[in-house]
Amino acid sequence: MKGENAHQRKRKLVYATSRNSDRNLDVLKRRRPPVLDQSDIQDEPLSDEERGDTPLSQIGGPCTLIRLPSLTSVGLAGDNDPGSNSDDSTSNKLPETVKLRQSVDPGEIKRVKEENVRDSQEFIKNVKYDDAIEDVLVEIEQRSSSRQDSDDKTHKLVVRKDYTKKYKLPPILYLSDLIERIQPFLSIVEAMYKHKVQSPYKFEATAVSEASNSAVLSLSEFRSMDINKIVAGYYGLRRQLCVGEEILKHYKQFLLKRQGKTMNWWGVADFANYVLAPEVLASLCISEMNLGDDIYDPATRENAYDIFRNTVEFGLVVADTDPLESWEVHVEK
Repeated sequence: MKGENAHQRKRKLVYATSRNSDRNLDVLKRRRPPVLDQSDIQDEPLSDEERGDTPLSQIGGPCTLIRLPSLTSVGLAGDNDPGSNSDDSTSNKLPETVKLRQSVDPGEIKRVKEENVRDSQEFIKNVKYDDAIEDVLVEIEQRSSSRQDSDDKTHKLVVRKDYTKKYKLPPILYLSDLIERIQPFLSIVEAMYKHKVQSPYKFEATAVSEASNSAVLSLSEFRSMDINKIVAGYYGLRRQLCVGEEILKHYKQFLLKRQGKTMNWWGVADFANYVLAPEVLASLCISEMNLGDDIYDPATRENAYDIFRNTVEFGLVVADTDPLESWEVHVEK
C-alpha cells in the first residue's frame, strides 16, 4: 500500500512536470516574435506592440530630434588636410568669399543693359518738370536758338557784303521778277539741241550718269554729287528750281520727244532743274552783268560759268535764305 502510494506520487509529479513544461513552452511561444513573410510585412505593417517597440506617443511627441554635427564642425572639402591637429576654431572656419560660375550669356547681359538705358532715356523724356524747371529749360533753348540765329545772320551779312563787292553782283530778284526776266532766254533750250551751246552742266550730267551702276538717279547718288557743279552760282538753288519748273511749262513735250541716255537717267524734271535751268540763268547773268552782247558766244558764256562756280556760297547762304516774294521780306539785323 505504501509502495503503491509512492508510485502514484511519482506519476503525479511526472505529469505535473510535463504539464508545467507544456505551459512554459506555450509561454515561450507567445513571447517569441512571429516569423512573417516579406510580402506580409509590406502589405500589413506590424503594430507597435507586435514589434515590441515603444510607441512614439510615449516618447514625447510625433517626432524625435536627432542631433547632427554642424557644418562648421564638418568643414569644407579642401579647407584642412586630413589628420591635421590645428585648432577647431581655425580648421572649421568658412571661406570669406565664394566664387560662383556665371551661367548667363554675356550678350544677354549687354542686351538687358541697353534696354535699361533706353528705358531710362524714355523715362527722362516723359518726366513732367515743374514750372520753374520748365521755364529755365525754355529760356536756355531760346538763348541757344537766338545765339545760333545771330551767328547765321552775321555770317550771311559778311557773305553778302564780300561777294557783292568782289564780283559786283546784281540785286537778288523776287521770284515774279525772275520769271519775267528769263522769258527771252528760254529759247536757249532749243539752241542746246541744235549744238549752239556747249553746256558744262550737260557734260557733268552725262559723266555722272555713265559712272552710275543704277538705271536711274538715286537719292544717295544725288547727295554724293559736288553741288558746286550743279548750282547756278549766286542765283541759288531755290530760284534755280523755279526756273526749271518754268522751262517744263514751255518745253516738256519738246524734251520728251528728245530723250537721250542722260535725260532718261536723270528724268525730265531733274534734267530741266540741273542742266537746262543753269543755262537759262547763265544767259540772264550775261545780260544783268553786261558780260557781252552775244549770249551764244562761248567766251562770254564761260565768263558767266566762272562767276557761277565762284559764287555758289552766296547763292546757298544769301539768295536761298532771302524771300522769294516781296511779302516775305524781313529786316536783317
